[in-house]
Amino acid sequence: MTKDPFASILKRMQRSGVAEPSGLLGCTPAQIQRLETRYGVTLPATYRRFLELMGRKSGRLVTHDHLDIQYDYVVKATAGFPKLLDESSSFTLPADALIILGRDGDQFHYIRCDHPEDSAVWYVNLDDLKPRQVRKSVVGWVRSWCQEAEQAIADGYY
Repeated sequence: MTKDPFASILKRMQRSGVAEPSGLLGCTPAQIQRLETRYGVTLPATYRRFLELMGRKSGRLVTHDHLDIQYDYVVKATAGFPKLLDESSSFTLPADALIILGRDGDQFHYIRCDHPEDSAVWYVNLDDLKPRQVRKSVVGWVRSWCQEAEQAIADGYY
């Protein structure tokens, strides 16, 4: 990854009021390494960069929708996801997957750590357990949440 794919997003977040630099807190290299070691994966470069920039605090990126996306959530949700499944369920989270977002304890986004540069982002909910791709890339996923946060700001949510 030669050019930082998040450079324009960070500028946009600051310009639109989604996140000032002081409102962002990234993960340490040791935290990222612990995540990879715990789940036996190598993170795609784009998701690694997301964690480095805002893995612990991301301003108002997702607060308008009451989502969990931060590092501690990712660690716990990925471990806890199998326990949420009904015994009769045929769905299993792929071995190279990480839950990266949760809403209301029954809706999730996950990535696959099967490509070194990037991953599509997938959605699954506990009601039907039929995963579907929601974004082609982690960068597009972050950009879409930025757009939603900007709309929430424009609508007076904050």
